[in-house]
Amino acid sequence: MLLSAFAFIMSALAVVAYFVYRSTSQRQAAAVPQTPENYCDETFDDPEDLYKWLSDRETQLGDEWPSYCQDRLDGVLYDTALSKAAEGRFGTSFMRLCQIPERSESDYFEEAQLLFGMWGQNRNTSGESQDIRPLLVSFFQTYDSPNENCPAARTVLEKL
Repeated sequence: MLLSAFAFIMSALAVVAYFVYRSTSQRQAAAVPQTPENYCDETFDDPEDLYKWLSDRETQLGDEWPSYCQDRLDGVLYDTALSKAAEGRFGTSFMRLCQIPERSESDYFEEAQLLFGMWGQNRNTSGESQDIRPLLVSFFQTYDSPNENCPAARTVLEKL
Protein backbone atom coordinates (compact mmCIF):
# COMPACT_ATOMS: atom_id res chain seq x y z
CA MET A 1 0.00 0.00 0.00
CA LEU A 2 2.80 2.41 0.88
CA LEU A 3 4.51 1.59 -2.38
CA SER A 4 1.32 2.31 -4.39
CA ALA A 5 0.84 5.68 -2.64
CA PHE A 6 4.45 6.59 -3.39
CA ALA A 7 4.04 5.62 -7.06
CA PHE A 8 0.82 7.62 -7.28
CA ILE A 9 2.49 10.74 -5.80
CA MET A 10 5.48 10.41 -8.13
CA SER A 11 3.17 10.05 -11.13
CA ALA A 12 1.19 13.11 -10.09
CA LEU A 13 4.40 15.14 -9.69
CA ALA A 14 5.58 13.99 -13.11
CA VAL A 15 2.31 15.09 -14.72
CA VAL A 16 2.46 18.49 -12.99
CA ALA A 17 6.11 18.95 -14.00
CA TYR A 18 5.24 18.07 -17.60
CA PHE A 19 2.48 20.70 -17.79
CA VAL A 20 4.60 23.36 -16.10
CA TYR A 21 7.46 22.71 -18.52
CA ARG A 22 5.11 22.66 -21.50
CA SER A 23 3.42 25.96 -20.62
CA THR A 24 6.80 27.64 -20.02
CA SER A 25 8.18 26.50 -23.36
CA GLN A 26 4.99 27.61 -25.16
CA ARG A 27 5.24 31.09 -23.64
CA GLN A 28 8.85 31.37 -24.74
CA ALA A 29 7.98 30.20 -28.25
CA ALA A 30 5.08 32.66 -28.43
CA ALA A 31 7.24 35.62 -27.46
CA VAL A 32 8.33 37.39 -30.65
CA PRO A 33 11.95 38.50 -30.49
CA GLN A 34 12.37 42.26 -30.66
CA THR A 35 13.96 43.40 -33.90
CA PRO A 36 14.20 46.93 -35.29
CA GLU A 37 11.35 46.10 -37.66
CA ASN A 38 8.90 45.30 -34.87
CA TYR A 39 9.98 47.70 -32.09
CA CYS A 40 7.05 49.91 -33.01
CA ASP A 41 4.40 47.50 -34.25
CA GLU A 42 1.88 48.15 -31.48
CA THR A 43 -1.59 49.11 -32.63
CA PHE A 44 -4.06 51.34 -30.83
CA ASP A 45 -7.63 52.32 -31.60
CA ASP A 46 -6.93 55.93 -30.62
CA PRO A 47 -4.22 57.74 -32.64
CA GLU A 48 -3.43 59.87 -29.58
CA ASP A 49 -2.57 56.72 -27.62
CA LEU A 50 -0.32 55.57 -30.46
CA TYR A 51 1.35 59.00 -30.53
CA LYS A 52 2.04 58.86 -26.78
CA TRP A 53 3.28 55.27 -26.97
CA LEU A 54 5.63 56.01 -29.88
CA SER A 55 6.96 59.13 -28.16
CA ASP A 56 7.69 57.10 -25.03
CA ARG A 57 9.26 54.35 -27.14
CA GLU A 58 11.52 56.90 -28.85
CA THR A 59 12.71 58.09 -25.44
CA GLN A 60 13.34 54.49 -24.34
CA LEU A 61 15.29 53.49 -27.44
CA GLY A 62 17.27 56.73 -27.77
CA ASP A 63 20.04 56.31 -30.34
CA GLU A 64 18.71 52.89 -31.31
CA TRP A 65 15.46 54.42 -32.66
CA PRO A 66 15.04 52.75 -36.07
CA SER A 67 13.88 54.61 -39.17
CA TYR A 68 10.83 52.31 -39.36
CA CYS A 69 9.71 53.66 -35.99
CA GLN A 70 10.38 57.23 -37.10
CA ASP A 71 8.21 56.62 -40.17
CA ARG A 72 5.36 55.44 -37.93
CA LEU A 73 5.81 58.43 -35.63
CA ASP A 74 5.90 60.83 -38.59
CA GLY A 75 2.67 59.29 -39.88
CA VAL A 76 0.85 59.60 -36.58
CA LEU A 77 2.14 63.17 -36.12
CA TYR A 78 0.80 64.10 -39.54
CA ASP A 79 -2.54 62.30 -39.08
CA THR A 80 -3.17 63.78 -35.64
CA ALA A 81 -2.15 67.24 -36.90
CA LEU A 82 -4.83 67.00 -39.57
CA SER A 83 -7.47 65.88 -37.08
CA LYS A 84 -6.53 68.66 -34.65
CA ALA A 85 -6.79 71.23 -37.45
CA ALA A 86 -10.21 69.85 -38.41
CA GLU A 87 -11.26 70.35 -34.77
CA GLY A 88 -10.01 73.94 -34.91
CA ARG A 89 -7.06 73.20 -32.63
CA PHE A 90 -4.44 74.74 -34.89
CA GLY A 91 -1.83 75.33 -32.18
CA THR A 92 -1.62 71.61 -31.45
CA SER A 93 -1.64 70.91 -35.17
CA PHE A 94 1.27 73.30 -35.77
CA MET A 95 3.26 71.71 -32.92
CA ARG A 96 2.74 68.21 -34.28
CA LEU A 97 3.88 69.20 -37.75
CA CYS A 98 6.92 70.94 -36.29
CA GLN A 99 7.94 67.62 -34.71
CA ILE A 100 8.28 65.90 -38.08
CA PRO A 101 12.01 65.90 -38.84
CA GLU A 102 13.45 66.76 -42.20
CA ARG A 103 14.42 63.44 -43.77
CA SER A 104 14.90 62.70 -47.45
CA GLU A 105 12.92 59.45 -47.17
CA SER A 106 9.94 61.10 -45.44
CA ASP A 107 6.85 61.93 -47.47
CA TYR A 108 5.27 63.28 -44.29
CA PHE A 109 7.82 66.09 -44.09
CA GLU A 110 6.85 67.26 -47.58
CA GLU A 111 3.16 67.00 -46.67
CA ALA A 112 3.79 69.09 -43.54
CA GLN A 113 5.49 71.74 -45.69
CA LEU A 114 2.50 71.78 -48.02
CA LEU A 115 0.09 72.22 -45.10
CA PHE A 116 2.10 75.11 -43.70
CA GLY A 117 2.17 76.64 -47.19
CA MET A 118 -1.62 76.40 -47.55
CA TRP A 119 -2.20 77.79 -44.08
CA GLY A 120 0.22 80.63 -44.80
CA GLN A 121 -2.05 81.52 -47.74
CA ASN A 122 -5.17 81.40 -45.52
CA ARG A 123 -6.47 78.21 -47.12
CA ASN A 124 -7.64 75.13 -45.27
CA THR A 125 -6.98 71.53 -46.32
CA SER A 126 -9.93 71.56 -48.70
CA GLY A 127 -8.52 74.66 -50.42
CA GLU A 128 -11.21 77.01 -49.12
CA SER A 129 -10.36 80.40 -47.68
CA GLN A 130 -9.97 80.43 -43.90
CA ASP A 131 -8.27 82.89 -41.53
CA ILE A 132 -5.34 80.68 -40.49
CA ARG A 133 -2.37 82.94 -41.22
CA PRO A 134 -2.95 85.10 -38.09
CA LEU A 135 -2.91 81.90 -36.03
CA LEU A 136 0.41 80.94 -37.61
CA VAL A 137 1.90 84.36 -36.90
CA SER A 138 0.75 84.24 -33.30
CA PHE A 139 1.98 80.67 -32.83
CA PHE A 140 5.46 81.34 -34.19
CA GLN A 141 5.85 84.53 -32.17
CA THR A 142 5.74 82.38 -29.04
CA TYR A 143 7.52 79.30 -30.46
CA ASP A 144 11.13 78.88 -29.36
CA SER A 145 13.53 79.28 -32.32
CA PRO A 146 11.01 78.42 -35.04
CA ASN A 147 13.57 78.35 -37.87
CA GLU A 148 15.55 75.67 -36.06
CA ASN A 149 12.76 73.80 -34.27
CA CYS A 150 10.20 73.68 -37.04
CA PRO A 151 11.91 72.69 -40.28
CA ALA A 152 8.63 72.07 -42.13
CA ALA A 153 7.63 75.73 -41.68
CA ARG A 154 10.89 77.38 -42.82
CA THR A 155 9.49 78.52 -46.17
CA VAL A 156 6.34 79.93 -44.56
CA LEU A 157 8.33 81.64 -41.82
CA GLU A 158 10.22 83.64 -44.45
CA LYS A 159 6.88 85.05 -45.66
CA LEU A 160 5.22 85.74 -42.30
